[in-house]
Formats: sequence, C-alpha cells, structure tokens
Amino acid sequence: MRETEFVDGEIESLLRTGAIEQVQCKPDVVSPLSVAIGKKRRLILDLSWFNSFVVKESIKYEDMTKAIDILSNADFLATFDFKSGYHHISIHPGYQKFFGFSWRERFYVFKVLPFGFTSAPFIFTKVFKPLLARWRKWGINMCLYLDDGLVCGKSGHEVSRAIEVIKEDLNRAGVTLALDKCYLEPSPVGQWLGFEIDLRAKKSSVSKDRVRKAVRQLEGLRSLRCPSLRERCRCMGTINSMWLVIGQESMLHLRAINNKIIHANAPLDWHVRKDEDEEHEIEYWINRMKEGLGAVIAMGEFRDSTAANIPPSMQGESSAFREMLAAKLAIQTWQHLLRNKKAELRTDNQSVATILDKGSSKPALHRICYEILHILSRNKIRLAVKWVPREHNLEADLANRRLDFDDWGINHMVANALQARWGAPLLDLFATPHNKKAPLFIGKEWSGDDNQIARDALAPDNIPLWTRGLLWIVPPPNMIHAVLHRLEQAKGRGIVGMPYWPSHNAFSALKELGRNWIYQVRDGVLFPTGTKLFTLPSIPAQAFRSEFASFPFLFALVDFSDNPTTRRQIHFQ
Repeated sequence: MRETEFVDGEIESLLRTGAIEQVQCKPDVVSPLSVAIGKKRRLILDLSWFNSFVVKESIKYEDMTKAIDILSNADFLATFDFKSGYHHISIHPGYQKFFGFSWRERFYVFKVLPFGFTSAPFIFTKVFKPLLARWRKWGINMCLYLDDGLVCGKSGHEVSRAIEVIKEDLNRAGVTLALDKCYLEPSPVGQWLGFEIDLRAKKSSVSKDRVRKAVRQLEGLRSLRCPSLRERCRCMGTINSMWLVIGQESMLHLRAINNKIIHANAPLDWHVRKDEDEEHEIEYWINRMKEGLGAVIAMGEFRDSTAANIPPSMQGESSAFREMLAAKLAIQTWQHLLRNKKAELRTDNQSVATILDKGSSKPALHRICYEILHILSRNKIRLAVKWVPREHNLEADLANRRLDFDDWGINHMVANALQARWGAPLLDLFATPHNKKAPLFIGKEWSGDDNQIARDALAPDNIPLWTRGLLWIVPPPNMIHAVLHRLEQAKGRGIVGMPYWPSHNAFSALKELGRNWIYQVRDGVLFPTGTKLFTLPSIPAQAFRSEFASFPFLFALVDFSDNPTTRRQIHFQ
C-alpha cells in the first residue's frame, strides 16, 4: 500500500511537470514500474527487456579520480546539483512509444529520459559536453558527473565568479538547480559523490554514510545462501565507487563475486548459490569496512593481541592510513617489550614500508610516520618491515596488471620543429627508451636504459629534476593539472603537449578565469586534426590509435621561472 501511494504521487508529479503524458493507445513497449530505495525512493521504469536491444556506448565519467587533479591545487570549492537531471533531455515524439508503462489500467509514455534507460547516462553526458567545454575555456576548474557538479579554485572570489558564470549559463539553457542540494558558497570543506573533501588538510575520505551502506549490503549478502545477481552487482558498485581511497590492491578481493556475475548467464534477479570463494571475499570486505584496528605480537612463546576503534574523524581513510595507524598502535602498545630489541613488522600493505623509510607527501600519513619513528627512537627499537601477501600469487598478479597504455609518443619531425622554435630540452619527463625526445628521460617503470635517470616523474623525490633547464613534458592528459602544479613548485619551464579538448578537465589548467591563457603560457602552437603527429603505442589505445591526430593537439611553452621568456601573442583560444 505504501509503494502504491508513492507511485500515485510520483505519476501525478510527472504529469504536472510534463515528463510523462497519458495516451489512449497501448504503446509499442510497455515496461513495468519499480521503486528503487536508497537515501530516498525513486520511481524507475524497468527497461530490462528493451535495454537488451540497445547498443551500449562506453563513456568516461568525471568522478573523484578526475577531480583529485584539480583539487590538489585548490583552497576553496562549491558543489551544485541539477533538479531531476535526466528530465532536462526530451525524447523525440516518434520514439516515446518505446518508453511506455501502465498504471491503474491507463497507459502513459515518458517524454523525457527516464531512469532505467541504459543509454541515459551516455546521452546526458554528451548533451552537456558543450557547456563543459565553454566553462573550461573560461578557465573554470570543475568536474561534472552526470548532474553533480564540483567547482574549485585558489580563492573564494574565484569560485564565486565561476559559480555565477555557471548559474547564468544553466539558466539560459533552461536547466534548473536543486538548490536544497547545492552548496554554492565557497568553502575549504565539502562533500561530493560520497567523498568528504578537506582542502585545508589536502585529503579526501569516504563518507561515513557510504561506508555504512557498504556494510549493510555486505551483511545482507552474508546472511543469504542464494543472493540474487542484482544484489551482488549493487554491493560491487558501492565498493568500486570507493576504490580511490581503498586502493587498487584491495579491489582484487572482488574477483569471485565478479566471476559469478559474468558467468551466471542468467537474468539479474535470479538467485544463485554462493561458493566458498565468495564467502571469503564477503568476510574480507566486512572486516575491511569495520571501524577498528587490530595488531598481534609474537615473541617466542609469548603471544598477545590488541585492538582499538578508529577515531570518527579518521574513518573512511585509505588502506595505507589505516595500516599505519595499526602499526602505531602495535608499537605504542608493546614498546616496553620491544625496547633495545630488533623487531619485524609484518603487514599486507606494500605502502607501509615505503612510508616508514621515506615518509609521505600526504601530511596525515607523514605525521603518523613521524610519530612511529619517534617511539622507535625513544625506545631504541630497530624495526624491519616485511610485506606478507594475502595470497601467494598476489604480487605476480599485480605485476602482470601493470600495463602501460600511455607509451604513445610525438613524431620526431614535429618534435624537432618545436625544439627549433623554443630550444632543445635536456630531459623528457614521460618517456620510454623508444619515444624519448631528450638526451635523458624519466619512465613510468625502470627500463634498464642507460639514459633513464629516474622513474615516476611526479614522485616527491624527483622534484629537483624539474629544475633541469627546459623540459619536454607530454604526459597522459589526466595528469596535466598535477604536472603544472609540480612545474610551479619547481619554478621550472617546459614544452607541454596535450590534446586540445576544451571539455576535458585538463584544459582549465592552462586557463585563467575569463578565457585567457595563464601568464606562464609564453607561446603556443596548435596542430589541426589530421596532422601526422604520433608514434603508435605498443598497446592499442582508444584515443591514439593512428599516427594521424583525430583531434587538434596543443603544444605550449610554459615558464614558471623567475625570469620567463618573452611572451608571444597566441591566436587561438
């Protein structure tokens, strides 16, 4: 009865807004209605049968993995949300007959994109690309994930100006904001896509609500002998949405559940018996999501254990953060037993050894590292850290997955022409032995080449290398914000190459608010679509599949040094 009243109310609301209309004849496709229950109930048109005939288009969403690049150099943010986002996209009258449903012996059709249509996210994202391109040409640092927007900048004034531009453009486009969900006043802290963002501490963490949601779903799976494939999918989706904080290594513990979904060859609502591997994975994630720490000590015959809750302000942090807290708990608890001794810390997190050896660029992790080292020094404890894999083949498995899809390069003739204009670089920051454009290079992995002087150009230890004169910098496009931030830190200068994609989040890195290029862009060259520009990658990549560019490509001379080169007039926006 409760759902019936909800559906009645929703249909009345949809009729009032013009999202649906009643029709006299039965539509060609009549799909059932369902009610999705999350934070709030939502009416869904169950298009499962119709979707099986729809060509599925792939699309890259601008989620937190993209936002982290622009947030790293920001001090203020604001967020906005469209009201009934999908309902801003109309369906052609000739196709409305495929989006019909029946309720109380009456027929209706959707006149706008309904929730439940498999292509709705693709269509919605594509429709708003031109607006996104316009905003980024304006120099607005932002991300748009479907109808959830994030804007950030160095000052509150910059963010306020950006919000005014966005609000004006949306108003002209006929897009309504859900003001009760918007946080339009610039702030150093905020929430977006279930992540809590603190720009003062330069960190992001999973919101407590999302962690609790994941635990509820996992507990539900554990209690059922034969959960449905849909319940498995829902739980996997929630966990996958947290991978940025949880870490890629932990995501391997979804393999059995994922395989069950892929190989079931059955409708999503079928109930399939769990196997032993799935049980282990569910237990792993329930323990992983628990808001606590634990440690065990073994000294000859002596064994002991300890546990503690994670403080509320630290819940939802990364796996490395939690493991460092656990290490501190263990050393602090048993320091009196370990005094003047050599101890071995065993951990299943590979980052811990590196952090304890070199520290971390993340302030929160570095602070815990300092506290641990202080305890060790005070008690004269000599600590060795040993990584213990959860599965014997995990290390090899991870190595096999480290494929480089970004080893495309720039044609040597193009590189020579640019170097004749701006000078010859001494170091190529993102290269392989086969595509380097300078005498020395930095690679993603060690290659054994005599001219490779380091790996991972963005690693904190490599900052001094960014001061080595003119640099050749053609990174994967999603690293542009991080690259310019590092170049600014080092007061360096370089030839920076990137696709001319105004709608891509990288584009705003080179723009001031108001469409102008940042002051440090001293010159630029834009190669048109069709230029023979690339050397092909060893592994086919979607965007760089040909030697000929399928999009314009920009090279800019960027100079953050104290004595920048003379600025030339750039004739393109």
